[in-house]
This record gives sequence, structure tokens and C-alpha cells, in this order.
Amino acid sequence: MANTQRVYVYATGDVFVPYRVFPPVTILKKNETMEVVNTTDVDALWEVPPGLLDDGAINETVPGKGGRKSKDAKKDGLRVGAYQVSVGGRRAHAHSDPRIIIDL
Repeated sequence: MANTQRVYVYATGDVFVPYRVFPPVTILKKNETMEVVNTTDVDALWEVPPGLLDDGAINETVPGKGGRKSKDAKKDGLRVGAYQVSVGGRRAHAHSDPRIIIDL
């Protein structure tokens, strides 16, 4: 069974940056799984550009109150890219945009 790397979306209570993603960088190897856990009360939109985890783009709704969505890293080779999580139309931040690194 492949390893699962979890990413948590949470509310901060800050007016300027109301939502964050932790950890800010997710490191995966081929066939490992990235799982987004939404701890907010609102559904979140998880968007990953094509070619980062898979050939196609990922646009998944992650339900609020502990909802989870996951995808396997089906591509191999070193890649780094940003992805986005939006909650209620507001982008969740992790220092800047969160990153995925696919390691060899």
C-alpha cells in the first residue's frame, strides 16, 4: 500500500488570510497518495494543474467538516508545482501558494 501524505485546510480567524494549508510543501514519490483534509465548515475547491500529479488537471470539491479527497502521484520524475485550495471563494495560503514536489 502506498504512503499517504495529508494536507490540512483550516480556518485562521484572520480577516486578511482566513484560510491556510499545512504543510506548505508536500513531498511525494510516484504512486504515493496526497490527501486533502478540509477542517473548515465550508466546502473547499482543490485545484492541481495538469502534469503535476497526473496527466490531467484536478478540480475536486472537498466537503467541509472533515471531508477528504485524495489522488495518487501517477507520474514519475522530479517536478515542482503550485496548487490551489479555495474555501468559500477565498484562496487558502501556506506562506504563499502551497507546493507539491514529486521526488525521484
